Amino acid sequence: MKSKFKNALIIFIILQFFFSINCMAQVKRGDVVKEASLEQEDEITYISIIEQNITEDEIKSKFETDGNIEIESKGPKGEIGTGSIIRITKGEEIKEYVLIVKGDLNGDSIVDDRDFMKMVRYEAELDMNLEGAYLRAGNIINDDTCIDDKDLLKMARILVGLDNME
Repeated sequence: MKSKFKNALIIFIILQFFFSINCMAQVKRGDVVKEASLEQEDEITYISIIEQNITEDEIKSKFETDGNIEIESKGPKGEIGTGSIIRITKGEEIKEYVLIVKGDLNGDSIVDDRDFMKMVRYEAELDMNLEGAYLRAGNIINDDTCIDDKDLLKMARILVGLDNME
């Protein structure tokens, strides 16, 4: 645990330096990709994307269906971010998907320093309240199902503009 905390603290200090000289950048993405990753766990199907500030139309374009698509936002201000529910109704059949925006750990649809701090606190075992879609959103590298040092480093590099969310 001390090693994890030490690593998280070092990354936090480095980021604070970059943020203090106004180098903070939010991830910027171009066009919405047509493909999205689907994962099933128990009764929940997650759809994972890398776009931020995604619109309802962009979400709907990811599905080919003749059913009705509804989106229930879970963001603090009604944003379509991590934790939002995508519900497809086709007659009596209803399919639900939980949205994961990679790097968006608080559901506001933006990847920023607040998400990074949630990752640091989780990795340092100071705040273990991340679960479900929010925990999966922190698994940026997709090498496992949890947040680790590699995800923290990738997020730090993304926020200072040295890497991108791919």
